[in-house]
Amino acid sequence: MRHAIVIGAGLAGAAVCERLCTRGWRVTLIERHAAPAAEASGNHAGSFHPLIARDGNRMARLTQAGVTYALDYWRTLEATGAQFGWQACGALQLSRGAVHGGAGSDPAVALEQGQQHGGQPGPHKAVAARAVARDGASALAGVALAGGGVFFEDGGWVRPAELVAAQLARCSSLQGTDFVSHFGRAVGQVRRSGGDWQVLDAAGVPIAAAAVVIAAGGASADVARWFGQSTWPIDSVRGRLTVIDARACVAPRLPVHRDGYVLPAIDGCIVAGASYERDGALDASTADRDNLRRLARLLQLPDGVPMAPLPQSRSASRAVALDRLPVVGALPDPAALTHALVTRKGVRLSDLPRLAGAYVAGAYASRGLTWAALGAEVLACIIEGNAPPLDGNLVESIDPARFAFRALRRAGA
Repeated sequence: MRHAIVIGAGLAGAAVCERLCTRGWRVTLIERHAAPAAEASGNHAGSFHPLIARDGNRMARLTQAGVTYALDYWRTLEATGAQFGWQACGALQLSRGAVHGGAGSDPAVALEQGQQHGGQPGPHKAVAARAVARDGASALAGVALAGGGVFFEDGGWVRPAELVAAQLARCSSLQGTDFVSHFGRAVGQVRRSGGDWQVLDAAGVPIAAAAVVIAAGGASADVARWFGQSTWPIDSVRGRLTVIDARACVAPRLPVHRDGYVLPAIDGCIVAGASYERDGALDASTADRDNLRRLARLLQLPDGVPMAPLPQSRSASRAVALDRLPVVGALPDPAALTHALVTRKGVRLSDLPRLAGAYVAGAYASRGLTWAALGAEVLACIIEGNAPPLDGNLVESIDPARFAFRALRRAGA
């Protein structure tokens, strides 16, 4: 039986495990925390919706592809008996100027211009979106909002920890599948051992060995250390979500976004956030205050409404690439990459030599719900040598070799 090791038990890792297990793989999951979904995947709830870009750029196209795939995937997962909290209720993205008092960037303008210029996500279905004025947005949300923007039909919210649990439970329930989990084991080293990759813990004790190893989710930030990638601009960035009692104010009926977001009341709680702390300098109390100010501004709450963070408020780390795009695919072989190779006429990313059996699916930043399922399917197809369900240019845009490829080309310019 084909065997893969997956490092990381958040949204990204759980999705990879499920996609491989359904294909008959033996999977060993390794997680440094004592339980799955311990970082951002353990948030009370999160939202998803497509993006609109005037020129149909890669970020917008990848996001739409991710939402389209995720909705189908979640419904298929539910059909197998999996249970997790989610709702495709739509989502609102408000114009920046409406919130901050200036013209700002207007998603409604981007929607109109994108449609005029054919800015749609390639082979995937067109974005189901429409511009709404302030009154229309407020009617959709069921509360007075700070302005208008764009309503996305393909938007909503998910309880990510429940989704992770459902995916891992499916791995364990599939007949003929060998699925093993190791929790509370921090990976200290990944090395070649014969034809396999051997994963060792922080004390140097072997955890597992397999021909295929995958760094998933937040573990993608550790790839440079584990696999000797000299050019790997992926950081671990802290962020905080603030949770308040749903009785503190009237919650919107659907997620409302603009420089953060506010979710509907879910299991008696309202979620607001999220802070984004690349340097990790913002303390929890300051981040909570900022998130609550954002909530009050978006929902037009009067001054003095008492709102106190609940214990469910939490900070977590997310892996973020410098270009803000996900990183999915086979890792390049740094020892075989040369300037002469990458500057050869006609060479493409797909031509670069790879570390046999070493892969990554991560750097999803704050879009884990949007990209995890699609990323897992794309990766599973790549591993098995099949065509992934994504346009070839988009596959290249998330290729892990892109960083070294660009760096070597710049060095010789």
